[in-house]
Amino acid sequence: MLFNASRQLLSRSLPSFTTTSRKSALHLQIRHARILDVRIRNFHQPSASITERYRAKLEAAAKAKGVKSIDELKEVYKDKIKEVAKAAELPSLMPKDASTVEEVVAPLTKGTEGTVKVEEVPKKKRKYPPPPPGIKGLDSFIDVDKFALHPPEEIELLWRARFIQNETSLCATIPSSTYDAMIKLAKRHPMFLLPLPRTTESGESQGTELHLMQWAFPHPGISTIVFTSLLEYKLRGEYAQPHTTVLHYEDFKDDKGVVLLQGTVMKEGGVKVDEAKLLMMFMQRFYTANGDNELGKRRLELLEKFSKGDGSFEVGQLIEQAEIVG
Repeated sequence: MLFNASRQLLSRSLPSFTTTSRKSALHLQIRHARILDVRIRNFHQPSASITERYRAKLEAAAKAKGVKSIDELKEVYKDKIKEVAKAAELPSLMPKDASTVEEVVAPLTKGTEGTVKVEEVPKKKRKYPPPPPGIKGLDSFIDVDKFALHPPEEIELLWRARFIQNETSLCATIPSSTYDAMIKLAKRHPMFLLPLPRTTESGESQGTELHLMQWAFPHPGISTIVFTSLLEYKLRGEYAQPHTTVLHYEDFKDDKGVVLLQGTVMKEGGVKVDEAKLLMMFMQRFYTANGDNELGKRRLELLEKFSKGDGSFEVGQLIEQAEIVG
């Protein structure tokens, strides 16, 4: 059963919502960053005619040295040639037998075979027990012990590289302090409603859709969020199919200060990856809110009203608070 919380608020006459808010989606700016598949390439093209180009000079040098041919001249200077070639080599950050980024990351990840030889890392006692069947643990994606040898910045790069080829993946790292603030509110308000502005390919606003989200804590050290459209939920209730699922892994939360996020957007779910990212951004605005300022107070008030099924909950206010940056 997907959404097993009270349907008190949603059973009322919430509109299917295609109303355009005054601050429409045209005012939203979404910035995206992508790690490219960088490959180490050899730009030194083999020269087929270096000897030919300098044949006259080489023959003159051979004659001056008292040898009969260019080949004999090379033999005379072979040690010098090796010395100069070695001095001209550039140091490389890549292992000698690795030619791509994937081959560097592969030894640290699951399900891939790399050519890089990595020394065995002793297994450490884990803070959290292995999850039961049906729940993906962090070990199903990466070698946790090898990842733990890296600082937080490198862990983030390696984690993103792990999913670089997956076009339907959501992948990020969250600072532990931000995650702790989110979880504190998530346990008090496990269900909430989020707006998703819709636009045409030309950028014309088509109004706003509402999407239902629910937190769950299926195993120590793991939390999840599932998203489904309000229309789907109205039609199927607790059997509604999610279009996006997100998992948080707390394995590095205490010692590295980061939580790893991995999500999947269903191809036939009616929501694009960029739209799922927007929903995640709106979610974070509400679940990191605090009472230190008026904006935070208004967002907390909406969370409280929705959880209690308060009839004064207004979708217009929800859209407005979601769109405000801060």
